[in-house]
Amino acid sequence: MNENRKAEIFGLFDGSTSAIGVVGAAIISHNYAGLATLLVGLAVAAAASMGAGEWLQDPLSSFRNAFVMGGATLCGSLIPLIPFLFNISHLAQVIFTVGLMILTGIFVSWLRPGKWKASLIQTFTVLIIAASLAVLASGILSLL
Repeated sequence: MNENRKAEIFGLFDGSTSAIGVVGAAIISHNYAGLATLLVGLAVAAAASMGAGEWLQDPLSSFRNAFVMGGATLCGSLIPLIPFLFNISHLAQVIFTVGLMILTGIFVSWLRPGKWKASLIQTFTVLIIAASLAVLASGILSLL
């Protein structure tokens, strides 16, 4: 697998799971005010961080991998934002977000090398665990 493909997978997955943590916090706290602003801020910061981190790990490599990593992270971080741009009920936004994350998981699985079924199972297992941990942490904090 080439370096760009690795950066695409890592960035897309990292961005989407990070953003799900913010969405999960909003869902658990029933506080949707400013969610779009928070998600855009997260997306930009995550993209800059991941892109810079990719370049810093190997400054002799081209900037291409850094831009691919940053761009994929930005895209992944913005995916969960899409439902919150529409004036629909919060339940519809949550259902729409879940649907988009399922599509993101399928796309990441397709990008990964290897057998489709194993890749799909691994990708969704990690996605569910990461999202669950983010929602759990948000839930614990909301009790404090």
